[in-house]
Amino acid sequence: MGKKEMVLHEKVKEAIGDREVVGFVTGFGLIKKLVATIVLTESGIVICDPKLTGMDVTEIPFEQIVSTEYMLHMGVPYFSVTTQSGKKQLTLSGQKKDVHEPALALFEALKDKLSELASVPISVTHNKGMMKEVWSFYAPPQLAVMGTKAPEGKTAESIPDQIRKLAELRDAGIISPEEFESKKKELLARL
Repeated sequence: MGKKEMVLHEKVKEAIGDREVVGFVTGFGLIKKLVATIVLTESGIVICDPKLTGMDVTEIPFEQIVSTEYMLHMGVPYFSVTTQSGKKQLTLSGQKKDVHEPALALFEALKDKLSELASVPISVTHNKGMMKEVWSFYAPPQLAVMGTKAPEGKTAESIPDQIRKLAELRDAGIISPEEFESKKKELLARL
């Protein structure tokens, strides 16, 4: 996503396979000289976090994304994605112009992709303080319920459980009452 033409690490290329790359950003991880990468593909994101023992590659399908946050804290960019099973954060150190602008562009591209998939607009919260600036958004709950398979070893959630979760999202103000009613109607039609 940056102005420079960057080359992806072999481990990241392996994880991506033949999926189309929409964009990516690189920067140094917590250990200088080890390049950290976040890649946006057509089906999700791939986070490559360098470690002394090798690369830690995490693939996150769009359907598992609950929220995303990009933070610039004292000039150091942090990109985090919260999934249904927890939070994955990556520090992207480097020159502000080389990392901040491409990382923020990737954040926006991810928001746009999720918005397109769920067919609803996503709004970004932006907070600016003296020492840090934070951009964040919640993924539309439709992504979590539309056509996802239960992980191996787990049973799929029942329709009443899905409606309860949607009601919690409505009560928390994350989805509108209209979105709740629409999805509830769709789920009840499956019974």
